[in-house]
Amino acid sequence: MAPSSLAIPISANQKTQKYAQKDVDHNLELLLEEVPLPPNEVLRIPTLFKNFTYPWPSNLDGLPPRLHRAAPGQSQVIAYLLVAINGVVIGSDGLTAKPWGPIVDDHDTLEQAMRDVYGQAGIKVHFVDDFMSHHVNGGGFHCGTNTLRDTRVEWWS
Repeated sequence: MAPSSLAIPISANQKTQKYAQKDVDHNLELLLEEVPLPPNEVLRIPTLFKNFTYPWPSNLDGLPPRLHRAAPGQSQVIAYLLVAINGVVIGSDGLTAKPWGPIVDDHDTLEQAMRDVYGQAGIKVHFVDDFMSHHVNGGGFHCGTNTLRDTRVEWWS
């Protein structure tokens, strides 16, 4: 099971969700300007974010900083739950992070939502527990994978 330290009320996090959603919407708008895909064909994967804004310490090792402070009036957000969109699709199978969502009637509600969404694209989802291996360090399942792709395929056609 995922550590209980992640248990914060989602209602206390609504401001962060709205903030992140504005960026998600903006980036989707930019993507749809470049890719000939109708907006109704975009499949939305549920996720939650957490605010990760705090004053970053200077590096004591003398190296340039890897992380930077947020600009005034801005926030930095990271995945609160494991990010299922950052998976790997191979044929009709999708490998993605186990979300550790709320359990209702012995079922992970986020897993089911992801199965439903990916199922609309004909993809069968397989969940991988990458909580300790990647998520706690800010990474995701795809960070620990290598795949070869046939880039000649015009997937958008």
